Amino acid sequence: MRTLIDARRIGGIRRPIGVVAHGVTDYTVGTALATIGPRLFGVSGTPAGRQIRAAGLSHLAYSTVTDYPLGVMRKLPYRAHLAIDVGGALALAATPFMTGQFRRGRSQWLPHVALAVFELSAVLLSDPTGGEQVRTSESQHAAG
Repeated sequence: MRTLIDARRIGGIRRPIGVVAHGVTDYTVGTALATIGPRLFGVSGTPAGRQIRAAGLSHLAYSTVTDYPLGVMRKLPYRAHLAIDVGGALALAATPFMTGQFRRGRSQWLPHVALAVFELSAVLLSDPTGGEQVRTSESQHAAG
C-alpha cells in the first residue's frame, strides 16, 4: 500500500491558499489592522484599538523576515510563520477576556475574536509546504 502524506490537503480537501497568496494577505491585513482597523471596528482610541493596531504591526514585522517569496530578509521558516499566526490569533482572541475589557461591551471583544477566526481559517487553508509536496520514503520509492 502506498502512503502519500500531502500537507497540501486537510481532510481530503486541497488547501487553496499558496505561499504567495498567504504573503499578500499577510501584508494587506497587517497594514489594514495597523492603520484603519481600529476605526473600521469602531474602537479607535481604546485599549481594543491599540491591541488591534499592535497585532497588525507585529504581523507585518514577522512577515518581513519570513522565508517566502514576499519576505524581505527570509530568516523565519514558513512553517514557523504559520505557527506564529496560530499563536497570535489565539492570543488576540484571549486578550479582551484576560484584561477584563470584554465587560465594556461587544465592541471591545468581538473584533478580536473575528480577526482570530479569520487568521485561523487562513492558516488552515494555507499550504504549509510552500507549494512543495511532502512524501513518505515509501511513496518516493514507489514513484522512483
